[in-house]
Amino acid sequence: MLISEKIGKMPKGGLHNDALVTAGGGLAEGVYALLPDDQGGDKGGGGGQPTFPNGNGGQGSSFDELQDAPGGEAEKAANEAEWKVSVAQAAQAAKMHGKLSSGLRQFVTDALRPTPDWREVLRNFITQRARVEPSFARPKRRWLGEDLFLPDLSGEDMGELVIAVDCSGSTMVPHIINSFSTNTKAIHQDVKPSTTHVIYWDTRILGHDVFDRQDELTVELKGGGGTTFSQVVDHINQKGINPTCMVVLTDLYIGEFGPPLDFPVLWVSNGADTAPWGEVVKMDPRHL
Repeated sequence: MLISEKIGKMPKGGLHNDALVTAGGGLAEGVYALLPDDQGGDKGGGGGQPTFPNGNGGQGSSFDELQDAPGGEAEKAANEAEWKVSVAQAAQAAKMHGKLSSGLRQFVTDALRPTPDWREVLRNFITQRARVEPSFARPKRRWLGEDLFLPDLSGEDMGELVIAVDCSGSTMVPHIINSFSTNTKAIHQDVKPSTTHVIYWDTRILGHDVFDRQDELTVELKGGGGTTFSQVVDHINQKGINPTCMVVLTDLYIGEFGPPLDFPVLWVSNGADTAPWGEVVKMDPRHL
């Protein structure tokens, strides 16, 4: 193209051989097929594709073997902090020039806001309402692989616990349910509530499982439709359940919340981040 159409200049070190191009049918693949083995030709005589030695002495580009970027957790944290400073400076410059829209302002706020680990918030929400004596002498081994140094608990004594599971399509996702089930199961084993109620709901109550202190807690996938939380409130009142606290797994896209409850409520959300009452923690995809 550089020569026939005169659209540019041959770079320094570039070579052109009319006879070789003609013999190769005017195609790069044809030229490579004519070259000797040590100049990129196919040793087997077929295919006519160029070969490039990699760092291991084999064939193919070194890009065939991708590796993680260098640097440990400390370096990653430093890079993240530097990135946040750059974002804040850029946002301030845009604001001074009157070019920081409301949407961009919200994006910057969300980017700079520290994201709590929902697993720690969930555990603290429940365990702080149980009479326990935490000890770091023997940390929980099951969480060390997740970089969570959690104390062992002894002397657990807790009343009833309610776990309400939103069965809408956006919440009933396998990896969300599995992660939530794993964490609530571990907390249940440690704290041992006297009774744990797992209530499944959408616009109506779909199921109500009851677990004793020694039972193995499970949270399952169930199909459902819309989301109306007020009937969960009615169901709890009708059953005469008076829990120490309640945890709600939901996307928080709820048509009707109902009146505030008389006990602490934690909304574990994989969607919106606000609720008219109770405490809200977002599920960070990195912690699923």
